[in-house]
Amino acid sequence: MLDSAVNLTLAIRLPRRAVSNARTRRVARLFEMDAAFDAGPRTLLVPTAVTLAAGQIACVIGSSGSGKSRVLAELARRWPRGPRRRRRVVIGMLAAPTTTGRRSTLDEMLRVSGRGLRDALRLLCSAGLGEPRLWLLPATCLSAGQAERLALARLYANVEGLLGSGSAASFGTQNSALSTSAVPLLLCIDEFGAGLDRLTARILAANLRRWLARTPGVSVVVASAHDDLTDALAADWIWTKTCEGEMHVAECGVRNAE
Repeated sequence: MLDSAVNLTLAIRLPRRAVSNARTRRVARLFEMDAAFDAGPRTLLVPTAVTLAAGQIACVIGSSGSGKSRVLAELARRWPRGPRRRRRVVIGMLAAPTTTGRRSTLDEMLRVSGRGLRDALRLLCSAGLGEPRLWLLPATCLSAGQAERLALARLYANVEGLLGSGSAASFGTQNSALSTSAVPLLLCIDEFGAGLDRLTARILAANLRRWLARTPGVSVVVASAHDDLTDALAADWIWTKTCEGEMHVAECGVRNAE
């Protein structure tokens, strides 16, 4: 597993804030913001070394506006490509899932996964949509929390599609070399559990860890403003993002996931 670890140094600098006209400059002066606007590029993240191996989960924790989403975007941009320069990143946000059309939740999952009924149901259950009544509802009729879980099931399907597995259970025996030698596939999930009550969010976090244990060759990074999910995720790393441009990296030790 360590052979497939990826080591990166992340850094983010933003262009200077633009003041488009005299009116906005007067407002900036009114609130004593001249220095901030005239200081040139802003450092959102000082150079920070991170390591992530296949089978590991890192949590980016920080308050709203601290730059968690940009950390995910920069990580995805810098992630090494696989054979034939293929992109090995799946990134998505769960806070504002969108579903259109009148397909049932099950039909939507069948369409996204491109697989059979058994795999579609497995993916829905892995994302916390295990109730048959929800499978038969139009996806547009799901609650915000249920739609968030459907968005997570879509991400699972996209990951497994890139891995080329017919099912997560069979992937380990058919392509075991990928989990030990190739660059891991990176799954980034922004606003994880943001639209869920905390108990449901922790259950979903535990389900994510179980799905990862059955899906070799994948590394996961989740971003959240809540710090109560790290235990349920059995996180290997906690990256604490501050509003001052720093990110503190802490290793949680070896985890044994069932």
